[in-house]
This record gives sequence, C-alpha cells and structure tokens, in this order.
Amino acid sequence: MCIAEKDIVEDLKSVLLKNICKKGMQKYLETYAGGKLVAIANELGDGGQYINHLGYKFSSDAANWVWNKDTVHSKIDELIIEYEIIEYSNKVLAKHVSYIETVRAWCDRIGQIKLAYSVIKNNIDEGREFYEMLRDLKKANSLLDSQKAKFLSLLKANVGNFRIFMSSQAEMFMKACSHYLDELTLNDVRAMLEDDQYSFKGSYISEPDKYIEKVQNAINTYKGTLENVKLRKLWKELTGTETPFNWSVTYSMPIMAMVPDLDSEIARKAFSTINTGKNDSNAIASAKDYISKMTYVDKLTSKEARDKAFVDAFLKDYDVLFESVDSVKDYLKAHITEHPYYWLENKTVTSKIRDLARAKYMETGYSKAKKAIDDMPAEKVKDYLKQLIEDNVLVGVEIMKSNM
Repeated sequence: MCIAEKDIVEDLKSVLLKNICKKGMQKYLETYAGGKLVAIANELGDGGQYINHLGYKFSSDAANWVWNKDTVHSKIDELIIEYEIIEYSNKVLAKHVSYIETVRAWCDRIGQIKLAYSVIKNNIDEGREFYEMLRDLKKANSLLDSQKAKFLSLLKANVGNFRIFMSSQAEMFMKACSHYLDELTLNDVRAMLEDDQYSFKGSYISEPDKYIEKVQNAINTYKGTLENVKLRKLWKELTGTETPFNWSVTYSMPIMAMVPDLDSEIARKAFSTINTGKNDSNAIASAKDYISKMTYVDKLTSKEARDKAFVDAFLKDYDVLFESVDSVKDYLKAHITEHPYYWLENKTVTSKIRDLARAKYMETGYSKAKKAIDDMPAEKVKDYLKQLIEDNVLVGVEIMKSNM
C-alpha cells in the first residue's frame, strides 16, 4: 500500500497530530458507554479536563494511546469509575472536581472521625465492609486501582448511611464503650467528643488498646471536672432514681406534685438542671444546695405520701370514686401522650380525669350517693341541702325553679 500510495506517510503525519487525536478521542467518548464519562465530567464542571486525565493513564511510549482498543477501553472504564467516585463523594463531602482532591478529602473527613474502627466494628449494623475500607484508605492515603470499583460500589450503597454515621458518633460511642461510661449520659459523651482537649479526632485507625486507653483517660478527666455527675449521684442517693424526670416515670406522676408551693420555682430550676445535665456551675451549685435541704425528701420514697400528693393535685373531691390512685395513673398513661413529668396543670390530664370520674360516678357512684340520701334522716337531708346551696348557685337555682 505504501508503494502504491507514495504520499501516504506524509498524509498520516498530517492526520496523526496530538490535537487531532485528542479531538477524535473526545468524539469517541461522547458515544462510549452512552457518553457516561462526558456526562459526569460536565455535571461536575471539570472544564474538559477528563480528556487530559485519560491521557495521563497511558505510558509516554504508547503512541497517541489509540493503537490497542482493549487497552483504551480499560483506561476509559477506569476513569469512569474515578469520576463516579467523585460524583458520589460530593454527596457527603465538599464539592471536588478531581479524583486526587476527592481521595484527599476522604482522608481528611476520616481524620475527623472520633471513633476507632477497631473498637466500633462489632456495633456497625449496616455497611461494615465500607467502614473497613475507609480505615484502609486512611492508612494508605490512597486507593489501589484494584480497589476503586469496590469502593465505588460500597460508596453508592452507603451514602445515606455515612451521613447518619457522622452525625451519630456519640450514640455509637455509647454502645461500644458502655463498660467505661458509668453514670455519663449521651449529653456527657457528646460534650466529651466535641471537646478538643480529649483529642478524639483522628482516632479511626487507632489500635483498640490505644483507643480504650484514650477513652479511660478522657472519662476520668471529664468526671473529675464535672460537678453534674456528683449532683446526679446525690439525687440518686436521696431518691433512688436517676433524675427527677426518671422519678416521674417510675411513679407515674409529676414530681412537682410533691413540692411545697413555696419551693415551686427553685425546685423547677433545680430539677431542670439535673434532667438536662447542662454544665452550668452556678445552676449545679444551686440545685445541689436545694436537693440536699429538701424538707420532703422522705415523702418521695413513701407510697402513702405519693398517693396523697396525687389525690391533692389531681383527684381532689373525685377521690371518693376511686379505690386507689394506681388505676387512675394507668388510665392516664394509656390515654395521655404527655410524659408524667408534665402532667401537673395539664388541661388534657384534667379533662381526662373529669371524664373518668364522670364514668365512674355513673357506674357506681350515683347508686352509692342515692343510697346515702335514702339512709339519711329527713332533717339531716334538709341541713345538707341548706349547706349545699350556700356555695352552689346552680343547685340553689334548681330548687327555686322547682317551687315556681
């Protein structure tokens, strides 16, 4: 052919120029795999850099990287995977347009994790293989070509899961390190993890013994400075419950029903401090002073005193209709969504008790009241009616109407 076409060599020289080959490859990529690479690159806004990234994947002696079709396809497929990794990573990381930047961003994000994979792995319910791969990525600061497809597959499956993981590290810490926490609450754990003095960031690739040592040191330091723990401990010693909120759960009634009126304001503040676990030294000191001097502390552990307080706060004159307060508490728990801590002065609670009392009166109370009247001497009935109309206008009006 070369002999027959003497000018073919010169013609090829003019055709196989770098820029012409580049344009040809761009046209080819628009159709290869449905134009997937071009579409993702455009969506990312990489400014056409995908064609240069493809060129970098060929060795310098691969003349214009077009002679072996299988090689070209494998390199394109590899680049598509990298671009998909960028695409899906942008859903959970800051936006990037290059693969190298994306891998670096992953390493940075993993460095922000405050948990050690070696310690939490048995508590990972979903996507464990993905989190194991994140550990390996952080250790190597890169992905091998042979790992990229697997990483992409796991990333696609765990985008939402990873968001949840990052926002719920305290909950995961509570599960994995519960043995060491003692009285610390979820709020305590959050405060500890967010405090840079404990150096939990960058823990993801830590060995278990090193991480547990860090956990124990942090907890000891935190407890030593946290007066709130001491406050809760004092409350538990006095009442046998974890918090005033927990007391209300245990006894199915608001603890404020036990508080004398004069103590109401300071008690409410003290109970709120214990419930929330907020680290306010003044509030903690005030709460500690109050609960250590509570005049009614013995009543908190007395069923008789609790029942009387419940009657005074809720049943009042309806008390005669019920054999015990426990049945009323059970009724309220079944019909009220509000937590017992908030029952006091709750209009819904008042309404439900009124409804229950009315039903109870119709069932048995009316017949008992009628019998009591029948058994009364006539003069006593008259005296009772006279007393009744002194305060009850409606009864007095009805009697007046009956004689008109």
